[in-house]
Amino acid sequence: METLGASPSPLPAGAPATVAAPRGLGWIIGILCGALVVLFSVAPIRYVIKAQLQYAMADNGTPMLRPLEADWNPRETALLDQAAASAPEDYLMQVGRATVRAAADGAAAHNARIGAPPPAGVDQALYRLGALATDFPLQPGAYAHLARYMMADRVRIQAGPNRGPSRRDGRLMDWALRLGERRDPENAFWPAMRAVLLLASHRENEALEALHQASHRRRWDAYLYEEILGQWRLYTAVYGDHGALQKIGPLSLVAFPHLRELRAVAALSRSAADAAERAGDENRALRIRRDLAWLGLVMRDGAQWAYEALIGADLYLVAVTDSTVPAPGPTVQTEREWEAHSAGFRALMARNHRDLPWAVQEVTNSLALQRRIDLARFDASYPGIPPGIPLVPLFGNWMAGVCILQQMGAVALAGLAGVTAASVPRPIRQRFAPLVMALLAAGMAAEGASVLSPVGSVPAALSLILCGALLSALLAASLPTLPNLRSAEEVWSRGTTVRFLLLLVPPGIALLLAIRPWLGIRHPVALLLASLMGLSRPADPSETLGLALAGAAMPLATGLAVMAWSIRRRIAPRQAFRVAFRRLTLPLLGCLAIAYVGLLKETLRLDTAASRAINEAAENDLQWVLTHSSTP
Repeated sequence: METLGASPSPLPAGAPATVAAPRGLGWIIGILCGALVVLFSVAPIRYVIKAQLQYAMADNGTPMLRPLEADWNPRETALLDQAAASAPEDYLMQVGRATVRAAADGAAAHNARIGAPPPAGVDQALYRLGALATDFPLQPGAYAHLARYMMADRVRIQAGPNRGPSRRDGRLMDWALRLGERRDPENAFWPAMRAVLLLASHRENEALEALHQASHRRRWDAYLYEEILGQWRLYTAVYGDHGALQKIGPLSLVAFPHLRELRAVAALSRSAADAAERAGDENRALRIRRDLAWLGLVMRDGAQWAYEALIGADLYLVAVTDSTVPAPGPTVQTEREWEAHSAGFRALMARNHRDLPWAVQEVTNSLALQRRIDLARFDASYPGIPPGIPLVPLFGNWMAGVCILQQMGAVALAGLAGVTAASVPRPIRQRFAPLVMALLAAGMAAEGASVLSPVGSVPAALSLILCGALLSALLAASLPTLPNLRSAEEVWSRGTTVRFLLLLVPPGIALLLAIRPWLGIRHPVALLLASLMGLSRPADPSETLGLALAGAAMPLATGLAVMAWSIRRRIAPRQAFRVAFRRLTLPLLGCLAIAYVGLLKETLRLDTAASRAINEAAENDLQWVLTHSSTP
């Protein structure tokens, strides 16, 4: 550490040691302010910086996470309502507003009456969906959204004796299905959903007739993509365009309650076919299985979402297997396994001289689709995300940018503390030092309890670390000083500043770049995608402290380096800290700002690439392979 110091410059006898203001200080401040103005003048850059600043200060307040958070507050509801009310003729915007909380609020509003305004504190999705169908009567998607979300908790096929849906719910869903079919008559979605409603109401014969009608349609569209586009448009209007990080949530959390009910339709239809076969009516048994098989093929070959296509393949496999296999999808993986579980079906086909080779070929096609989707799931970086979207590096760069912002804030606070300590008279410092240290100790205790609690956050852990570092510095400065110590003002020079910067900045930035993969998997959206629990912050205190250390690394390393320098140069610690942070703060901020701008440029490039890949995957058939809200 000898090289960090410079030989003291001679002073006139009796002259007090002073520190000259760093030359070029005004230029540094002007450049930093000008750079901030330029960055904030560009909308995409402004959105990224704003989101990173919000996460740096409160990791549960990022714009791309607010619509996905479990704790929905009235402020967010008011913002969404205001954005939707500003564009009453925008159909997609209204779809986004109606469905943004549909899956989460279905259970909460279970007992609320449809057709009445939502009660206080409940963002009743079905009320909004009903109003959407009334306001846009020519849009078939409006009726599809209402029918689909009614199956979340109101219209369910349940085993055993049960009352089924209420008469009001049944009439409402039937109304939506009839009007939707009138505007989109070739879509198999409407009679298939009518089969769900009829089976839930214990009207089996009518349900099988609706299934027969669905088997004669050659299109399948549940209008899911309208929901995604509408939520994108709504979030952009409320929070600004945050790119791929904001788009990925609606795509990965879209709900498919209708597919769960279609599986129940398939199981009950096969049971009805078996009952008809046992009663000697093999034609009826074949017809039921054929209707179910054709509906499965329409979904498998016509759905735009891989999960819907996969359920279509499952429906077909249910139709052509025996009842000894409750769920052919996970059980039947090869043609040989299908043959082992379809002896009764093949015998039925042979007795009635039906075309078995065609059925076998469709089994092969369905199993091939299952394998292709399983391969896409295996290759995906996160569940439900198609391969080829650079989310992993995007998350890592985004979190590294947050760490640099946190380091800049911590360095600025340390510099402010150094300037304040230098300007306060020594008697006052000595009098209030114990009180300040007591307050820091109390703050550490409070923040420590917060970090160890289940709701611990990274900003709380960062405050804990910084309070501990400042308390350590005060304790070091209060130690008795040895005689014949040198003056920090005399020893510090411009060369010392440069050497400190070379010692601290390049290794610190290199280390931060090296841990980007570790940071990326702790991005709030990455946690959301990797977990069914919807976590928005790390739950492990060790991970929380690790992220906080990454955000406080620069001031901590600076403090340790200054302490080592003061010991090596025989300088009182209190003088070393005051002078070092006063002289290093602005240069460190400048270096960190340059590193942040470079990282921001790469983050924006990755975000553009990810947004483009998301758009292509969302428009392309069979890309989005799995959603968290789906029911196994």
